[in-house]
Amino acid sequence: MKPKTTTKLFACGLLVVLMLPAQAFAAANPKSGASCTKSGIIKEFQNKKFTCIKVNKKLIWNKGSLIVKPVAGIPVSEPIQQSIPTGPQEVTQKNLPSGCHARVSATLQLKDGSNWKDLGGPDGWESIATCPSTNPYQPFKTVTLQSGSIVRWKIYSPGNWEWFGSEETITPVFKPANVCQLLGQDGNSNMNMGFPKRSSRLTSNGVIRAIVVGVDFPDVQSTGNPATEFSEMTDGMQTFYKKMSGNRVSFSFTYTDKFIRMPFESTKFNLGKWNSGDSWGYVNALISGTDTEIDFSKYDVAYFLSPRTIPWDSIAYGPAFPIDLQSKDGAIKNSTFSGADAYQNFPGAGWKWISHETGHLFGLHDLYTLSTKPSTYGSWDLMSLNWSNAAIELNAWNRYIQGWLTDNQVRCLDKSNLSATEVVVSPIARVDSGVKAVTIKLSDTKILVIESRRNEGLDVLSPSQAGTLVYTVDMTVMSIQGGWSTQRRTGSTALDFSDAALKTGDKIVVDGVTIEILTQDSNGDKVRVS
Repeated sequence: MKPKTTTKLFACGLLVVLMLPAQAFAAANPKSGASCTKSGIIKEFQNKKFTCIKVNKKLIWNKGSLIVKPVAGIPVSEPIQQSIPTGPQEVTQKNLPSGCHARVSATLQLKDGSNWKDLGGPDGWESIATCPSTNPYQPFKTVTLQSGSIVRWKIYSPGNWEWFGSEETITPVFKPANVCQLLGQDGNSNMNMGFPKRSSRLTSNGVIRAIVVGVDFPDVQSTGNPATEFSEMTDGMQTFYKKMSGNRVSFSFTYTDKFIRMPFESTKFNLGKWNSGDSWGYVNALISGTDTEIDFSKYDVAYFLSPRTIPWDSIAYGPAFPIDLQSKDGAIKNSTFSGADAYQNFPGAGWKWISHETGHLFGLHDLYTLSTKPSTYGSWDLMSLNWSNAAIELNAWNRYIQGWLTDNQVRCLDKSNLSATEVVVSPIARVDSGVKAVTIKLSDTKILVIESRRNEGLDVLSPSQAGTLVYTVDMTVMSIQGGWSTQRRTGSTALDFSDAALKTGDKIVVDGVTIEILTQDSNGDKVRVS
């Protein structure tokens, strides 16, 4: 079960301004201590600092002072360029003996291999205060750090205490390559319908190490082998994402050699109805029930798969968890579990389910809406309908935000200075270097996308369905809330928008932009926008 390794590269220098927040010091008043041997000796014990002092020709420990260390690490500011604060940050000295002098210094440290080295110098990096008064720290100077650098704060008061802040990894600042690379603005820190891709999600380039964990229950047992039972599902997902990424990404699967029996019934977490029950409690119980047998730190993603015989009224659905979950080996950043919806009776049900959930682990949103909201996008992407037997391929925008379409394959235009432009758009499923999409920036929060969908690749489309797909994406609307809107051709009425794609001669206007389909032939769709 030895997995392949993945190398992560960090590039780009960036400018980061880092600041030290205020710290507080407090003294305690314990009973007098025992005798000591040398005046001036300082010892720390049970979070107190004791000093050996001379009283009536005797050396004794003083009353001691409480060392108050912050509960949380000192935060590193967001890795964006910002101005140095003009106002001071005060450090309040509390309950210290009168007449004392406390000196506190702080510096940022950079991790160099297994060692740490100080950054900064004496100017602006320390402050001296006379107790019990207050005195401000000086603002810190600007520090330029390489993306991927690991830093921490070192806080030191000579003869008193030394403390280190929690480690922080400097991440690169996103710089749009063009005006169409709109920022995701829906407040979701785990997934994104715009740019940039969230750093904790599955890589878009390289080998993804996946552990497939077969789990069963006292009331739903399996005598099979996980590799045999789930290989069709995982093989299908492997094929799907190799196609969608243009062979940029692949999976290395490791399977448990048996189903691991959970110490609870399959019905315990009330997951027998869609979007009901305690899915968080269940996934954490799965981790606890398998932690002793699996080193999760070796993998980028964990799939907890129940037997194919799992009843709908036990576990009806299987969601994705694009968020940190804790194991004894550290955080599991990407995971999902299966329910009965993964084993439905239609072609490709298993690989379509796992591919959809893995799409979330790449950082992609759901494109469908709940029953309380009318559909706005329809069935044009596996992230909308993972039970579809028609339009299955990922759309152009989802591929672009993953880096699976290059900037050369996306023709970027701006509504604010748009002139009549003609572009031949190659079908999205076709493997070539042609232009795969026209994107038009409508505003800072909204993009318009034009792509060609044919009966090619994984898409199975009738002549009435195939055509030029036009849709908008609103960067401020959360997942499942209708931020994706397919634009209909004249006469389109299907609730799932399956008849919305434009044909030769069609012309529509979207937010003041006119889109006209000039021709559709073996080369692609010739589109005029103005």
